[in-house]
Amino acid sequence: MRRLTLVSFHRWVGLVFGVLLLIQGISGTAMVFRDELQRALHYDALTVVPAAKVLPMQSLVDLVRKTHPESNIVRIDYPKQPSDAAFFRLQAQNGAEQRFMSVDPYRAVITRDGSLSAWPVQWMFELHEALLTGDVGEIIVGIVGISLLLLAATAPFVWWPGRRNLRRSFAVAFNAGSYRLFRDWHRVGGIFVVLILFTIALTGITVVWKREAEQLLAHVTPIQTRPAPKVAARSDRVLLPVDRFVNDAQSQFGPALVKSVRFPGGSGRVVVVYLRARDTSRPRATDQFWFDGYTGRAIGAYQAAQLPTANRALDWMLPIHTGQAFGWIGRTLFFIAALMLSTLAVTGFFQWTGRRKLLRSKQRGAARNTNDRIRDVANNATR
Repeated sequence: MRRLTLVSFHRWVGLVFGVLLLIQGISGTAMVFRDELQRALHYDALTVVPAAKVLPMQSLVDLVRKTHPESNIVRIDYPKQPSDAAFFRLQAQNGAEQRFMSVDPYRAVITRDGSLSAWPVQWMFELHEALLTGDVGEIIVGIVGISLLLLAATAPFVWWPGRRNLRRSFAVAFNAGSYRLFRDWHRVGGIFVVLILFTIALTGITVVWKREAEQLLAHVTPIQTRPAPKVAARSDRVLLPVDRFVNDAQSQFGPALVKSVRFPGGSGRVVVVYLRARDTSRPRATDQFWFDGYTGRAIGAYQAAQLPTANRALDWMLPIHTGQAFGWIGRTLFFIAALMLSTLAVTGFFQWTGRRKLLRSKQRGAARNTNDRIRDVANNATR
């Protein structure tokens, strides 16, 4: 493929997906330090004063359900440290609205209760993950990831200036007009973060279409599908308290820190306990255990240290995507790359508009020169 064709392809992919890439870049910067931002914005709500005894989680569940009987609890994030509040995620029974609540686990007091808009960092996460539009948004985000992958793959070929001009290709001309400034900044900034952006795009695509990736890999290598058990509604039994499932998970599968408890579908008929995984170096890895909400019977497990190699590779995609796999240095670099993605979307657009203005200016100048020559010829002919 000729370089001019690659340049044109790179330009039009960037223009078509520019706005969505800008959104992903801005929201991505917030996601790298999501927990820290959440705590900073809502410190009073998410921080509590420890007491002598932690209340049973079921008492907090009862409080939340009483407060919002029209919604189902879909997830409880357990406190990571003694001064943390428990964090509840709710979904309206008609599926129309999400709510988020923080609750003091020592006093059963709601410290903050609001819809998605009341939790800006959570709003940014939903925007980044699915553009606030659910399953359709996830598909669009996956397509945007493909566009970023293509842009990152073609960028080195578009940027390459030849050996003679290699040194100048890392310079930004600040006094040569806006078009030159946007062009240089786009080229220099882009080439410095291109590998990270390629990594972000590739891992992001895998995260969005993880299930499809598992199905594809299953044809060539052993892979374990995440359980998705169903439990039918029963009128002869009541749902067991949440603490029962946590205790059973810790007693059957080993003591470990509880990360969260989730209720697929929100009915409570299936309960999933997430424990911090042992014997794995993957950041935030969890061992997950499914239970029948009526009987407490274990009906599924997904343990990080016992997974096939393909599963482990896929599960690494998310911590790599967020930079957590590389510690604070990785998170900082990925933050810079996400910020640069937003910058590239903006500079790319202004580079394109500036180029069009220059071309139109040259065309008008050429037309004036042609008219001047015609006028001169006509004047000479009448003399």
